[in-house]
Amino acid sequence: MNIVKKGLKILYPPVCPFCEAAGAETVCVKCAAEVNYISEPRCKKCGKPVRLAQQEYCRDCRDSGKAFECGRNLWVHRGVVSDSLYRFKYHDRRINANFMRLSWRINIVI
Repeated sequence: MNIVKKGLKILYPPVCPFCEAAGAETVCVKCAAEVNYISEPRCKKCGKPVRLAQQEYCRDCRDSGKAFECGRNLWVHRGVVSDSLYRFKYHDRRINANFMRLSWRINIVI
């Protein structure tokens, strides 16, 4: 690592993408315990978790028409995940985009 990168890392240390705790290279231990990854069964339209494997759609997708055909979520959007997405969208926290993009690619491969 060159001296400029080391200097930038000292001035702008890496932060947890969920709680923004300084020093975390990825997700901090506290947030890792709080984040719930979505697995099957999930809604075939929006990707939210559903209770039964026989259910094709969640209540929201079943009761109302959505403007999209298919979506996927990586995490349940509650707590630290919801706060992080809000900061990303409305408080210009673009630094979290790299983490979210990488997480999405990992999820596709798995």
